[in-house]
Amino acid sequence: MLSALAACGTTVRVNGAEVDSKVPFLTMIETAWRDGSATDQYSQQAAETHCWLLREPDSGTLQPRALCGPIRHLRDQGKPGVFDEVTFQPQAVGNKEVTVDPDSIEMAATGVEVPEGVELYRPDGKKPAAADQVPEPQAPKAEPGIVALGDPGQIANAGSPKAGVIIAPSDQVEVTRFGAVDRLVAEGEVPFYVPADGEEFLALTVTIGPRADVNRGKSTEAAYSIRAEGKTTDLKDFFELDGGYGTPKSDTKTIIVSVPKGKDAELVVGVSGVDQTISVRTGERTSKTASAYYLAKSEFGVNKQFATQKAANGTFEYQHGVTFTKAVLSSFDADKGWAPEGQLWLELHWDNATSQKSGKDPYAFEDPTFDADKSMQVAADGKPGKIIEGLPVYSNYSNDPYVLVQIPEGTKAIKVTYAPQGTFATDSYGAQAESVQPKSGSFAFKTPLVFDVNFS
Repeated sequence: MLSALAACGTTVRVNGAEVDSKVPFLTMIETAWRDGSATDQYSQQAAETHCWLLREPDSGTLQPRALCGPIRHLRDQGKPGVFDEVTFQPQAVGNKEVTVDPDSIEMAATGVEVPEGVELYRPDGKKPAAADQVPEPQAPKAEPGIVALGDPGQIANAGSPKAGVIIAPSDQVEVTRFGAVDRLVAEGEVPFYVPADGEEFLALTVTIGPRADVNRGKSTEAAYSIRAEGKTTDLKDFFELDGGYGTPKSDTKTIIVSVPKGKDAELVVGVSGVDQTISVRTGERTSKTASAYYLAKSEFGVNKQFATQKAANGTFEYQHGVTFTKAVLSSFDADKGWAPEGQLWLELHWDNATSQKSGKDPYAFEDPTFDADKSMQVAADGKPGKIIEGLPVYSNYSNDPYVLVQIPEGTKAIKVTYAPQGTFATDSYGAQAESVQPKSGSFAFKTPLVFDVNFS
């Protein structure tokens, strides 16, 4: 509801001095407004618009501001007021005249209501149109299928997914909020966009951060994208993940995706040819790949010792002992990459390995060659696993060495049998020494280590 209006003939004052009630400087203010805030292309004006000065009725004092309109700006959607505020600096100069420095005229707030305790003043007595006579401005439509950054506060009815996490070899991706939004906030002259015809906006708030204590390498770098309706949008410029000097850092962003009404899109995390996905509509992980990352438990204590013993064949003698410390199920290996489809990597970690030629002529032989399949057998639910690499009999300079074994997904238990065996041959010295016999042959440790690991 508007305050009272005053017209020509009413006493008006500037800085305590009575001035000409025709206030000719109002024309300058109105011109500045029409050339300024009123040019907003994302606004709607009443059929007739003007500027009004604000007069304090008891003293007649004019405040150094005017209200112009009525006008609705798209950026003010939801505000009750239909006026633009214009500020200025009036100076009474005598003989009831007032000057206003054009440079002091500034466009101030928009969507303003007439404040209490003042009246609108124009020398011609014109009244502003009622607020309901000012149409609502229409927002521009976004491009179909657009993917853009948004504001997390926009997700009015945000949900928190139960399984909104993707674990990648080097990074972890977590959806903390998801939901529908009604607009895409823009920059510049356009306040916001609404969905294209037949589409809706879905939003996800996503945090990407480095996993601790992992081997990072080129093969573990993830590519992030949105996939919808056959179109893929790269998100590499959406997140700031470089902490400088090669150090990764975490970042959180809200992503808005325009999809056909009722349809979905996917947040895709791709590493070395394997994709993991999250539904943009539900915030839940939808992919079944990399299953080991999502097991309730993936690490199991072992602490089984292959006590140091000797294997011999004639002059050749070899000494070996090792302790298996733990079994770990994994989907990705820093060296071998992803486990084949339908398979897992089993890491049998070991420590305190002793592996050396012994006997009277240890330097008469080359280093032996071990048969991996005969040295270790891993039965996964009764079916043979595949030994890939890492037998403890070989030198390994890793801080956490392990035997890598390929086993089927869903394996509930394994049985490990370990008793190294292989072949040997003399070096150039041993080949000439009569006392070194035989010159080549096979050998095997007689007492195997056998242990079970239950994954269920």
